[in-house]
Amino acid sequence: MVKKNIKIVRKKTRNNKQYTTGFMLAVVLVLSAVLFVNSGNYITGFAAGDEWNKSDTSVLETEATPTIGTVTLTDGAGSIDLTANGTSTVYCHAIVTDTNGEVDVDSDDADGNVTIYDSGVEDSGCELSGRDCYRNTTFTVDTCDSTYGTNLETNCTFTVDMQFNAINTSTWKCNMTIEDATGNLVTVNSADTTVAPLLAIGINTSSMGFGQAVPLAFAANEIVQEIANDGNVNFDLRINGSSVLTCSGAGEDIGVGNISYNITGVSASLGTTNLTDTLVTLTAFNLAPNTAEDATPFQTSKNTWWKLWLPQASASRGTCTGEIWFFALQD
Repeated sequence: MVKKNIKIVRKKTRNNKQYTTGFMLAVVLVLSAVLFVNSGNYITGFAAGDEWNKSDTSVLETEATPTIGTVTLTDGAGSIDLTANGTSTVYCHAIVTDTNGEVDVDSDDADGNVTIYDSGVEDSGCELSGRDCYRNTTFTVDTCDSTYGTNLETNCTFTVDMQFNAINTSTWKCNMTIEDATGNLVTVNSADTTVAPLLAIGINTSSMGFGQAVPLAFAANEIVQEIANDGNVNFDLRINGSSVLTCSGAGEDIGVGNISYNITGVSASLGTTNLTDTLVTLTAFNLAPNTAEDATPFQTSKNTWWKLWLPQASASRGTCTGEIWFFALQD
């Protein structure tokens, strides 16, 4: 009886083991199926579908606006020095960059201009004037140097001819505007630049010929010598002459005091002042520069009047020559 009971117990234990093993296998199969079905969710984060997904991408390239680097205004050697009664070439230049390529700027379809102006009294919208406003609107493929730097850079240079009487009492700027081939526009101002004072005097004749004369009389010609301001500052007139007019004949030379002048318009034979060989400053003869707002200004000027008295001599003098000097003293 005991042996039988033992067999029954063993049989029951074997059956429980088989049941547990089968149950665990079923659970594993179910979980595997769930994981397979939802594998797309766990791997991609998107809803389950085919074995791959995609996202379309796109970008539209647009035309970049060019950039203007540091704009400089110079005559090529720093501050601007003017030319007496003439013009001086002034340069406004900058490196221009276009990330679409420098060809966008170095193109017949591109455009540009500069305005060079006295920033103390004007702005870049000023009206043209030889005193304080210049503009260059000529832009060609030669305005910018396509060989400069990288294929994104070009060196653009504009020039103007600045007049002799341009204002020197304040600072000047250059405003550069560039428009590339697709119409993108940029404008930049330069730093301040100075125009140097120009003290310059002009005369209308370099030969003051008094003509013929007899002793103890005035020479035949009364000379009108016009004095011009060829610069951009006020000045007083200073004059002197060589001590004598040296004569070619045997007679005595003519002393400088025999030449007389005035600045009032009265004939030099009346109420005149004798010339000396030392400098005399005529403060009453103050000559300001041309301040007209003309695009092409002219000089300002005043007249002086001159006569020569021929004294008696021991012999014929022949032809006598000397020099008269005119100086400008800045007021």
